[in-house]
Amino acid sequence: MTGALGLSRLAEAEARGNKGDHLVVAMVSGPPPCRDQLEGCSELLGEEVVAAGCKNLAARVVGMCRATCRACYTKPLPVFDHAGEHVDDQAAPPPPPAMPLDCYDAADMCGYWAATGMCIKATGDVQKYWWLTVACRRSCELCGPANATAPQGGASVSTALAAAARWGVQVGEGADGTPRVAVFTALPKSNSACLDKEPKCAEWRDAGECEKNADFMAKSCPASCGSCPVSLNLPDPLATLRLNNGVRMPTIGYGSAALTDRTDEAVGWALKAGYRHIDSAQAREWYREDLVGKALQAFLERHQATVRREDIFITSKLHPRHHGFKSTLRQMNQTLVDLHTGYVDLFLLHYPECWGDLCGGDKPEGTYLDSWRALEKMYEAGIVRAIGVSNFSPSQLQSLIQRARVKPQILQVNVDPLNHQDELQELCRTQGIALTAYSTLGTQYGGAKNPVLTNPVLMQIGEEAEGRSTAQVSLRWALQQGLVVLPRSSNQGRIALNLQMYDWSLTPSQMQQIASLRRT
Repeated sequence: MTGALGLSRLAEAEARGNKGDHLVVAMVSGPPPCRDQLEGCSELLGEEVVAAGCKNLAARVVGMCRATCRACYTKPLPVFDHAGEHVDDQAAPPPPPAMPLDCYDAADMCGYWAATGMCIKATGDVQKYWWLTVACRRSCELCGPANATAPQGGASVSTALAAAARWGVQVGEGADGTPRVAVFTALPKSNSACLDKEPKCAEWRDAGECEKNADFMAKSCPASCGSCPVSLNLPDPLATLRLNNGVRMPTIGYGSAALTDRTDEAVGWALKAGYRHIDSAQAREWYREDLVGKALQAFLERHQATVRREDIFITSKLHPRHHGFKSTLRQMNQTLVDLHTGYVDLFLLHYPECWGDLCGGDKPEGTYLDSWRALEKMYEAGIVRAIGVSNFSPSQLQSLIQRARVKPQILQVNVDPLNHQDELQELCRTQGIALTAYSTLGTQYGGAKNPVLTNPVLMQIGEEAEGRSTAQVSLRWALQQGLVVLPRSSNQGRIALNLQMYDWSLTPSQMQQIASLRRT
């Protein structure tokens, strides 16, 4: 199943120069055209069937004759010139309205599937129709409010679908490769997990401040106002996650930051251990993307009989000093050269803007919105299979969603047992955006003592879980939060150990203990 915009084939142009052959980004605009895949669909189906909207036909037949059956994606797209600017603001279609946070369709034929009874079939067999319960939440009326106990407006549904409507689900494959739908559940409430931060909270509540000053009170007085976040648990996390455009992403990746000139050696160890997801970036301050590419090329050459390029999910990120439409395209070309590949699986905006000395005094050509338009072009051309952002705040992510033609598939931020990012987690769940956690093992904290790896609660849970390390407990907690994780290590043994996450689990009680942790 592909996303609403889908992907066209990669457009390449070769340029020869003093430095040899290299790829040059060539853009192919817009979603795939709406056309039948079979000739003579009108004659084949008949006038009466076509006039009735092909409602009694199998979905596969409609897919082959989607233009004749009027089952194509029809969302208008803004018109841009080669520089990424509107050709004519008056002539360009208006931006699409923002989706409700908890309700969206991710496939272009959802309306047709709903009209032909596919949603009803899904209520009886979640495992068989896992793709429909997520891809077509709006059309299948699975988008109830946050406090709903069942989908709105439908007949009786299974318990799994009721939970899906309330807390959400993830779709993908288990460690054995079997397609699965994983359903979030709510952890038992704990008084210690949600406390007021101000001594006058009860007084303010009685004065009606929970309603009058909702944002402040929700953050400062959650216990008094009843706004404590619900702690969720994904008891049986997926090994491979389907993004909102259908692309498959391994939920454990190898983080290649801060490995310096040993990057190729460490990435080689990770690939040998079984990692099929490598996270990289253009920022030379922390990454050596050229050495990541060297390791990938060497591994694929040695294992060409058993491992293909498409078996490895590769992520790269744009440095904020290169924000701007044209500069983003130029930098993508450099990434393709460094990684020795014709495409990347995921490309992120590393930061929304330059801050501090991050850009070394360089002034970007444009903003992150200009770069996002370039990412959309490359996505539609097939040069990148998924696009997203990193280190964005909730407000920045919401702003991007409202302005984007292509919704982000990924947000990557720091999440660890002491920094849960509850607001971003909830926003990503309701918007159908996967959240990737970096530095889950506490490596971003300064000082000689790592507060995550030395946390007594995590250490005790590790002892209870058959002697697991604190690092393993932290990674498993993140997976049971529904996150993608990127453990980083330069130790060959630990690299392999960090991949062993799917044959054991944390109990709801242990998850609740971690939910109560916060950095002090």
